[in-house]
Amino acid sequence: MTQATTPDQDPILDAVVRVITRYGVRRTTMNDIAREADVSRQTLYGRYTNKDGVMLAAMEYVVAQMLAQVRADWGRQDTLSDKLWSFFDHTTIRFYTMVQQMPDAEDLISGGDKESEKASHQMMRHKMAMLEPLFIPHQAALAQNGQTAEDLAEFIVTTCNGLKYGATSEQKLEQMLETLRLMVLKLVGEA
Repeated sequence: MTQATTPDQDPILDAVVRVITRYGVRRTTMNDIAREADVSRQTLYGRYTNKDGVMLAAMEYVVAQMLAQVRADWGRQDTLSDKLWSFFDHTTIRFYTMVQQMPDAEDLISGGDKESEKASHQMMRHKMAMLEPLFIPHQAALAQNGQTAEDLAEFIVTTCNGLKYGATSEQKLEQMLETLRLMVLKLVGEA
């Protein structure tokens, strides 16, 4: 999931995202997904044993795409400030916007079963692993403040996760992320 290129497009998982955005997670059926992907139910069940399996795969797919977009942006960006904002945009703001379009966003926000929680934690770890190298050059400044690159990456990912589910509007989310960006830059000595 942390590959350097954009993940291969997957018509079935693209269809899942479209269907859950339209109907919500709860109301989406395997029939809806098969119809949207233009595949038979047999083909869909051949890949995924049930709706939970296809939903987890779609969640991982979306995160992989987001992280690939961040990497692509980072290849064109030089400053930590720009890289942070790109990370926020792709992993937090865009996710917030997508979830807000779903009819049952509250169900998604409130969490799911143990497998969903496990997958969510795994995706958070991927995001932390992506961010941590950004802060390695700032280890001395971080150490003066009792922090490590790993600590800061974990703090940012955890904070972004809370903000994308707790923000009352996209404008408020962007304002809080800007505050987070400024705090991080100050902490590492770039403000």
